[in-house]
Amino acid sequence: MTVWKNKLLIIPPLIIAAAVVIFAYSLKKPIEKQASFEKPVKVRIITMSTMTVQPKAFAYGTSVPGKTWDAIAEVSGKIAWKSEQLEDGNIVKAGTELLRIDDTSYRLTLEQINAQIKASEIKEKTIKSSIVIEKLNLKLLNKDLKDKHGLSQKGAIAKSAVDEAQLQVYSAETKVQNLHNAAAINQADRGVLKAQKALAEYELSNTRIEAPFDVRVTQVKSHVAHFVNKGQTLFSADDIKTAEINAQLSIGTLRPLMANINETEQSDSHQRVPGALSLEAIVRLKTATHIIEWDGVVDRVAGLVDLQTQSIGIIVTVNDPYKQAKPGRRPPLTRNTFVEVELRGKPQHGQFVVPANAIHESTISKSSAHKNSIYVLNNENRLVIRPVKIKFSQSGYTVLSHGIKSGERIVISDLVPALEGMLLEPKEDKKTQKWLITQAAGTRSEK
Repeated sequence: MTVWKNKLLIIPPLIIAAAVVIFAYSLKKPIEKQASFEKPVKVRIITMSTMTVQPKAFAYGTSVPGKTWDAIAEVSGKIAWKSEQLEDGNIVKAGTELLRIDDTSYRLTLEQINAQIKASEIKEKTIKSSIVIEKLNLKLLNKDLKDKHGLSQKGAIAKSAVDEAQLQVYSAETKVQNLHNAAAINQADRGVLKAQKALAEYELSNTRIEAPFDVRVTQVKSHVAHFVNKGQTLFSADDIKTAEINAQLSIGTLRPLMANINETEQSDSHQRVPGALSLEAIVRLKTATHIIEWDGVVDRVAGLVDLQTQSIGIIVTVNDPYKQAKPGRRPPLTRNTFVEVELRGKPQHGQFVVPANAIHESTISKSSAHKNSIYVLNNENRLVIRPVKIKFSQSGYTVLSHGIKSGERIVISDLVPALEGMLLEPKEDKKTQKWLITQAAGTRSEK
């Protein structure tokens, strides 16, 4: 039995050895190669086509009335009457009487001057009557002098009688001349009185204060029974016909807007005016519930550039800001309203527009003209990094001047890393395409 046990112990090692030999033989067979697989990266794309771009720039500021009115007392006196409309916030029509200063002393002064003028006119009539009488007397004395000359030559009267007649003529001529002088002086005095009368009437008219144009009262400083001095401010009011906003914009921001605008000539002169006056302006108030817009007009350009910010003021005017108001829906554009000002240049047709985030820093071209690049998808759906030249950028989009053609597909997704030639799986982003068209065309908000 022992011998058989020993023989059985030899079998397992033999089986193990045979298995090792078989496995070693299998290792000598060549390993089959597995086919390689490149997984494409999913990206969003847009297909390039030309579109119309309206360059625009945004600025902010507060509205002020086109003009203000400070009612200043031009005469002194006690306030005798005040209109019920003369209260803060009220809108008053042009020509409405708002305040009246006691005019008693001014009327008395005017009556006194009128009396002096009337006396002067009576005096002038008296002088004229006296001149007529004295001229008749002078005529008679001249006739008497002539007769006495004839008698003296015949020896009928003494020469002393002729001399006496001559003296009477001289005396009469002096009286006539004095009367003419008195008439001239009286006329001059009456001229002074008439000037005093005009001044008195002017002062009397200034006791009544009327609105020179349609205004909104902002501050009342005087009331009935108050005594006011000449030069004292009685109340203040704002013009409601126009509102102005001083929009500060950097010169660089204005450049795209001015690209297609030439200087225009004023119709009433030969002076040249800056092309900025041709820009379209929109004044916008953003509230918690909706956006309100007013059509503005670029009225003028500030004369100085800000030294620190290198910005220039564009003064935009809104006409009839109160007439456009609608209760509950559209407030008037009142003083100190913080608003956004959008300036728009002339539309530029046939432009290539991409989202601003589709522009990348170029790793291919280091020239000053091509510091940026875009990701283009070729016909094999592989990435091509293309250097481009930017015309201008604003409002989340960029306009390209070189480096792109119509029909090319642009990658607008972020690729990290972005490797030239990598395989991509494109998907058309119609939402972004529609947004680009809307932004570039400058679609306005609902009023």
